[in-house]
Amino acid sequence: MGVLQKKQKVVPLSQRRQRKQVIPWIGLGLLLIVCSVVVSYAYFKDSLTNVTLFSRGSSGIATPDYGVVVSTSRPASSLGKAIDDALLKLGISETDIHVTRTERINGEVSQVVIRRYVDVPPTYPLAICNLAITRAVEAKGARVTEAVEKERPTDGSRMVQMSISEAGIPTHQVFLREKRAAIRTALTVPRVEKPTPIALIIDDFGPSLNSSAEAFLRLNRPITISILPYLPASKSIAKIAHREHKEILLHLPMEPDDFRKSYNQHVLLSVMTPERIAEEIQAALKYIPYVKGVNNHMGSKLTRDAAAMRAVMSTLKKEHKFFIDSMTSSESIAAQIAQEMGLPTARNHLFLDDEVGLENTQRRLVELTQIAAKQGSAIGIGHPHHSTLQAIQEMIPVLERKGYQFVFVSDLIH
Repeated sequence: MGVLQKKQKVVPLSQRRQRKQVIPWIGLGLLLIVCSVVVSYAYFKDSLTNVTLFSRGSSGIATPDYGVVVSTSRPASSLGKAIDDALLKLGISETDIHVTRTERINGEVSQVVIRRYVDVPPTYPLAICNLAITRAVEAKGARVTEAVEKERPTDGSRMVQMSISEAGIPTHQVFLREKRAAIRTALTVPRVEKPTPIALIIDDFGPSLNSSAEAFLRLNRPITISILPYLPASKSIAKIAHREHKEILLHLPMEPDDFRKSYNQHVLLSVMTPERIAEEIQAALKYIPYVKGVNNHMGSKLTRDAAAMRAVMSTLKKEHKFFIDSMTSSESIAAQIAQEMGLPTARNHLFLDDEVGLENTQRRLVELTQIAAKQGSAIGIGHPHHSTLQAIQEMIPVLERKGYQFVFVSDLIH
């Protein structure tokens, strides 16, 4: 007997081809569904549980030790627009969003950071604004690399500082600030019995001659203008400032703690020899006309270096220039070295716009009058922002009625 075999069903060739085509498509469909579930879970898990609203940071805000503010107009940027739109949707007014564009230049290479200072009404928690910005940033393919809550030294209110990167490159910063009611400046400025001098230095002139820069140059008061060398408008600004009877300083770039190669190549460095430092200073002084003295741009590292400061002051003494310590570091010994070497000098007491905005600058001007009332005089440093200009223009009559007198910074050196 033969072996009994089960009769097999003959399947037509056309049906077998259809089955072969259907099976791979089913497998691919299942794979896509699994991937979608995994991606959706990761996204929502990150959105709901892993978004860092902010970490607690130390009190205080670093003094300005960064690049050059080249624009205070709102730059065209899809990421910037997304941030603005997120804030506007929350109900924050466009007038409470202040934008600056800061650029560090080295030949043809530049590093640009867009900073937004946002005055947030008390009805909007900073955490909600932070979350809205984070989602808007991520939707554009960028990333919030840091969000730190700080206490503003001006009034103890809270602020969240956000750092944002695109493709791993830092491009934006957002400062969310609790908005306070406008201060009554006339009541908080202390009255003085005799004329008390205040000197205002406006830093970072040179990148361009925009409307704010021109308005500062035409202020009908003694204002000291500090100009960075080797920038497109450095010489023309010096000529206009001289014509407008302003005092002119060389804003001399010095090495900061966070020095990067993208800084201007003419920055004074701690590794330079005294001869090289002298050459750089002399060349910068030759580039900008009508210079009476010098103050440091950045310099949080170099102004703590005694040997470098002796080289700087020795050169300035030979060139018959005075030195103003911008105090970008609380540990600076620059003025001390200048005094030891017999060079006329003075120190900055206060940065007027470490946070850009009308209200903050008004408050800082009030603080400057309090210093002047206590010490007999005071020096403040600001930058050519429109809000800084507006604050100074509005505060001039208030301060003068209270007995303060605006002078050039050279009137306060010793």
